[in-house]
Parts: sequence; structure tokens; C-alpha cells
Amino acid sequence: MASPLSEKRRLEKVQHIFERFDVNKDGRLSKEEMANLVVEVNPVVRFSDEQITAILDEVFRTYGEFIDTGGLTLEGLARTYEDGAGDVDRDFDALGLALPEETATPLGVSPGSEGSSKGPSTMNLSAQEQKAVGGLSADVAALLAELDMLLSNATDETPEEVLALAKAIDALRHRADTMRTADESFDAHMEMGYVLGTHGRHDEALRSYRRAIVLRPEEARAHFRAGNALYSLGRFPEACTEYDRSLGVARQPQDDTLLPKIHVNLGIALEGDGMLMSACEHYREAAILNPSHFRALKLLGSALLGLGELQASEEALEHALHLHADFADAQCDLGCAMTGLGNEAGALAAFQRAVELDGRHVEALYNIGNLQRNAGEFRLAVDSYDRCLAEDPFHWRALMNKGVALTAMSETGTAIACFEEAFELTGRRIELYDTIKSLKRLARSKSSWGMMRSAPAEGRALLFARKKGKIGRMDHKALASYGIENLSQTLDVATLQRLTKLRECPVEDVLSEKSDSNIPAGADGKNVRKAMAERILKRLLKFSSPATFQSVMKAVNERILSKLDRHGRGLVNIGQFLAVLTAICRGTNDERKAAMFEILQWTYDQTGATLPKSEARYFLDMIKAIFRDLPLPDAPTAGSDETVNLDGFSVMIDDAKDGLAMLSVIPNVTRRKGWSLF
Repeated sequence: MASPLSEKRRLEKVQHIFERFDVNKDGRLSKEEMANLVVEVNPVVRFSDEQITAILDEVFRTYGEFIDTGGLTLEGLARTYEDGAGDVDRDFDALGLALPEETATPLGVSPGSEGSSKGPSTMNLSAQEQKAVGGLSADVAALLAELDMLLSNATDETPEEVLALAKAIDALRHRADTMRTADESFDAHMEMGYVLGTHGRHDEALRSYRRAIVLRPEEARAHFRAGNALYSLGRFPEACTEYDRSLGVARQPQDDTLLPKIHVNLGIALEGDGMLMSACEHYREAAILNPSHFRALKLLGSALLGLGELQASEEALEHALHLHADFADAQCDLGCAMTGLGNEAGALAAFQRAVELDGRHVEALYNIGNLQRNAGEFRLAVDSYDRCLAEDPFHWRALMNKGVALTAMSETGTAIACFEEAFELTGRRIELYDTIKSLKRLARSKSSWGMMRSAPAEGRALLFARKKGKIGRMDHKALASYGIENLSQTLDVATLQRLTKLRECPVEDVLSEKSDSNIPAGADGKNVRKAMAERILKRLLKFSSPATFQSVMKAVNERILSKLDRHGRGLVNIGQFLAVLTAICRGTNDERKAAMFEILQWTYDQTGATLPKSEARYFLDMIKAIFRDLPLPDAPTAGSDETVNLDGFSVMIDDAKDGLAMLSVIPNVTRRKGWSLF
């Protein structure tokens, strides 16, 4: 956390910047004054009018709470820096400002450091060279001006022009390499990267940041900017690595203001790679380092929402809104969390507040329509979906739900047109197909539909299985003898397999994760943070897209991890987690039993060929509770020393009453081509 002194100095710098551009001294920065600020803190970049307009529109939209008719307040400018929208130290230096107790010195040289072993002396440079552009030498400033001119005039219309530009940038980079001092070379590469990134050339910016890292591998800013460039290129895992390096070399107190930004950006990059749970850890850390960082809290709440942790999501979002009440995106996500928690009145108020703040907020309008449709207010729902579609004509979910509302109003023709248009937009997504299939089934046989809807879950499952004829190699008699309760449990497990994508994961891959390398130093036995379970699952499902993996983690968190984290501390026994996965991954029954037994031996630190029978019994009761979505049983107490070997463990699993008999049926269910659950 930033020290009181460093925080005070940072706020003083913000105030100096604010006063520099508040020309009419009205305590507000108008758009014209803000435009002057943007231009002057980037002296070597030539912004187009369109770029300046886009920047200002984003600032004035995001920080509307701090804007009145006069413009952005001092507190608003401070918030932009807190959120990482700018770097106050860099801007302060670029403007050539100095606090009363400071003297302006070249970048990298502190007062009284001439002749110090920490860096080359700059006493031989003229005052003009020392302070040409915000602490940059005249040579560096000239190089950056040349680079900006080059990029501003580039057209990239032919391969020859592209090649010529690349060669010219390489020549400038070579000049940066051969500056008179190492500090100048570092500054040149860092600022070249900034200018290149401003022009959208993030691959070239990355090359410059890489050169800067070679010169100063201990400089957190260089790794941080390299991570930003990698993120802009969509290379999320590499961006995460660079942000991790930045955290590893960051020093206090000089990097106090940078640390929260690193954690936030690392969280965003992890989200880009589908790693919501890991992202949450960094958003929390950013909020600890900077308790007023409402954006970190909003991101935390949104990530928790994506993981299905609704109560925690609601708390984080309410905290963010306490700090920044006029945050439309946070209001919308809060409404989603409240909807999941059953507070529809609160959810509607949150969505409506989001629309008040931003009349074009697509997701808030869509969610208002959903609440109105669920309440039977179909005409109002259609109006809300129409407002949503006016802002985003490609919002296929709004089209689909509008069709459902119109169907309820007996406006069949218009509903069909909505469904057909949604089909065109989505490439016939399964959600839309299922909706239409359900509506057709309802229209075709209301009596049959009513019977199915009113039957208990087990009865529906059995009826559906019998209508299909066979499930794998099991016929009607086999299903009947297996029993409705066991069949229902098996179908639940098959659903979990489908949601987690683990039916395509070989059991030997799960077994390979039985490694002490997954146990961090200082861990309490095999108990690890849930984020470690996420990293393991990411390796097991290595071919999943980030979006798919996020949906997988939501299912795994809701159905498995939330159960294993019985005390709500964010910790799970990694051995128990892996053993649960063996039941729903790909493999023969014997292979999965053997893997489960071996993992449990590792979990309970057993070196022989046996397992304590009490632990084996507890695990079987635990896994059944997970699959049936019931509370976990109490952990076993010390008692009998009786043990079981693999054969005995298999007998326990196969026991029709107290075992895990479903294990032998799962492969038959999931191998059936075209299998789907009702």
C-alpha cells in the first residue's frame, strides 16, 4: 500500500497538472482544456481530431460523476490516474513541473547523484539537453519526433511501403541502442514503444519494450508496458507472464502507484485467457493496495458473477458503487447478481439506474426486458427488447426473447420473423434451437407437455430415457432394474460431464496432475487456493477457447469447488478435487477406479498399497453429495485402523446401496451418439 507521504506527493502532482490546464480557474477542466492536457503530456505524438474526440468522449462518459456543466473536477482527474487511465508521474515529468521541494532533474538522476555509482553522470549535458521534453534529452526527443512524423505519414498501402516503414523503425531503434548513455537508450526505447502503441503498432511497440527490458530487467514499468502491448495483440498468456515479472521486480515505495495497476491489468489479461478465478485474486489485491480503486472492485464483482458466486459478487459491486455511484456497468452487473439471488425488485431498480446513467446501455435494456417477460408484462418486455435492438441490431438473445414474448401474446407471425432473424445472426445456436423446439412441443401437445412439466425430475428422466429407446447398451429392463434414483443421479453426472467438457479428457491426464508441484510452499497439507484448481483444469482442457473455459469454470465452481470449500475460505483439497474429476473424465471403469484410488492415496499420504477405509467411505459419500447437489457429509473422525486395497475399494464403489454404482453406467450414457438430456 502506498505510504501516506507518497500518496500526498501523488495528489500534489495531480493538483499541479490540474491547475496548469484550468485556464479560467473555475475548478473544472472543460473538453477544450482536457484536450490541451492530452496533447501537452504527449509532446511528440500528433493526435488527429478524431482521436482527441474519442479520448475525451470516453473520459467524460466514464467519469460522469465528476463532471458538471463546467467540466471535469480535480477529484475526477485524480480518479482517472487512480484507474490507470494515465501515469501521473510521466505526465508530471512531461510537463516539466516540479513540486516546491524538488528541483527538475533529468529522468533517472536524483538530486545529488552526480558521480554516483547508480548511473552515468549527466553533468556534461547542457540544461536544454537535460530538460528538452519532460526529462528526456534532446537526442531522445528528436528521435521521438522523427518517429511520430514517420508514423503519421505512413500509408501501408503496398508491401513495399510496409517494408520501408519497418526498416525506418529499425533504424530509429538502432539509434536508440547507440545513445550516449544507457539511461538515454532506456528512455528512448520506452518512449518509442509508447508512440508506436499510440499509433496502434503494438507489435513494434513490444520490440521496443523488449529492448528496454534488456537494459533494465529490474524496471517494473518496462515489463508492465510490455504486458500492455501483448494484451493489445491478443496474446493473453504472454501478457500475464510479463505482468507477473513486473510484480516480481516492483519495489516500494517507488512503485507504490504502479502496483495496483499491474494487478488490475494482470486480472484483465487472465480474464482474456478465461481465468476468472485467478483474475479475482489480483482484483482483490489491487483493492487492498488502493481501497478507493472502484474499477478494481467492479471488475472483481463482474468476475465473481461469471463464476456464479452471486453473494460475493453483490458485495463487491455494492462496494464499487459506494465509491462511484454513477457507474452504469457496475449497476447492470449488480442487477444480474440480484436476479440470480431472487431479488427481482432490486435487480429491476439496478438495471433502470444503469439506463438512467447511460440510455444506450444494451445489456441493462435486455435484462429489463427479461424481468418484464418473466413477470408476464409481455408488451413492456417487447418494448425493452426493441430499445436494446435499436442500439445493437445483432443482439440475437434479445431477438430470441422478443420472439418468446410475442409468442405469449399470440403474435405468431412476428415471433417467427424474430426467430428466423436470430437464426441468421447466430448460425443456429443450440439455445435458439432448444427454445423453438420447446415452443413447438408445447403447441403440438399441451397435455403431454403438462404431464412432463408436472412430473418429478426422476420421472421425467425415466420417461425421456424410455422414449429414446436405449441409452448406450442399456435397454428398458436395464433402466428399470437400475432404479429411478440411480438413473437420475447418473443423468446429473452426465450433465456435469457435458458442462465441464471433461468427458473428452483422458483419465491419465487427470492422474498426471497428482504432483507436489501443485502444492505451493507453506500450504496446509493438500489445501490450496481455488485458483490452483482453475490452473489445473486449464491444463486439462488445453484446447478450450477462453469463453468456453469460463463457462466450464462456472459449472465446476458451482457444482464441485463450492462444495469442497466447506468453510468458504477459498481453499480446496486438491487431491479430493482431482479424485472427483476422475469420475467424469474419459476412460474405462477400471481405469477410473484405479486413478481415483491412486490419487486418494496421495491425498492422504499413504505409501503402501492400501487406503484407510474411513477415508474411502468418506470420499464416496462426498462425491455422491457433490453429484446430487447435497451438503457434504462430516469429515471422518479418528477410529478404526482398517484399510482397503484397490480390489476392496472397487467393491465399495460397486455396492448398489452405499457405493458409486453410477460409475459403471456413465460411459454408456455419454457414448451414445446424439445423446441429449431433457
